[in-house]
Amino acid sequence: MHLITQQTMADKNNTHVVRSRLRAVSRRMGFPDVRMERIQIVASELMSNQIKFAGGAGFIQIWEHSLPEPALDLFALDFGPGIGNLSLAMTDGYSTAGTLGKGLGSIHRASDLSDIYTRPAAPGLRQWCGTAIWVRFRTPHSTHRIVPPEIRTGGFLRALRDNLLNGDSLSGQGNQRFFNWVHLDGLGHGSSAAVTSESLHGLPSPGQDPVEILTILNRRLAGTRGAMGLAVRMDMHKKTADYAGIGDLSLSCHKGQKKLQPRFPGGVLGRAPGWPGTGSFTLDNDTLLFSSSDGIRQNPGLEDFPGLLSCHPQLIAYVTGNLMGRDGDDKSLALVLCRKPETIQP
Repeated sequence: MHLITQQTMADKNNTHVVRSRLRAVSRRMGFPDVRMERIQIVASELMSNQIKFAGGAGFIQIWEHSLPEPALDLFALDFGPGIGNLSLAMTDGYSTAGTLGKGLGSIHRASDLSDIYTRPAAPGLRQWCGTAIWVRFRTPHSTHRIVPPEIRTGGFLRALRDNLLNGDSLSGQGNQRFFNWVHLDGLGHGSSAAVTSESLHGLPSPGQDPVEILTILNRRLAGTRGAMGLAVRMDMHKKTADYAGIGDLSLSCHKGQKKLQPRFPGGVLGRAPGWPGTGSFTLDNDTLLFSSSDGIRQNPGLEDFPGLLSCHPQLIAYVTGNLMGRDGDDKSLALVLCRKPETIQP
């Protein structure tokens, strides 16, 4: 995934920048003219809402994705008062601004995937409040990667100072039974750290043992600055998630109000790191697995955003990546949600 641009809405002239970037990237990604026009309309709605309801206190991001599918994402996050009644606000005809009241509903209908999270302002609330909206447009030639039908994924990768070279890297692969992913945090920043992503070529394979993956990476990273690493294998037949990790990467398992968070031994792949920490989670319905590099703060955590865990993992990834990311580091996180197939949207 790649961040194309981030523009604040405090300056209304930035709306022209967003539209221009959208035209360029959507044309390059092969969207037909009718589809490009629809993308522009959705972007206009997102920007208009921030200006009207949050006084321009927010930003719009454009992301280009290649995995799990080629897609163009719009993400809007504001620091306004939030939405008191979200279900009512999604109803056509409802408006608090004297408009036609078709904004949120039209955004949902125009996109391939979308989700919204809001946290209304409240007396004494010191953490973020406002509204976050995620919208995805699949490219005309998008093909779904095969993953178990119970699985939905989300990710966030953003380099320090938005450098093209990111020391953090993610890779995932799956089939009808397994979903595996690997999370690396290369030491340092820039080109010397970004070389770790090259070590992920061909990794992981669906069903591959996590310890085996880290063993291969330890060999491939020899002679580099090295990386902290984490590998996870989800088996939807056995309903288990096996993991192995080494270094300062975080992994947590969320089941309702219950949170499990193993600790990993210190060490660096590529530098005779020793044996990784291993373990397993049981995958019940509505189990969310969350891995992150040390560029993501652990306080506040996911549990400190009421209702966020019920959102699509990609929206969760954008919210937490932007609100919990450290300014002085590469940032990365991955989320994988397990639910009954009949209870989740595409």
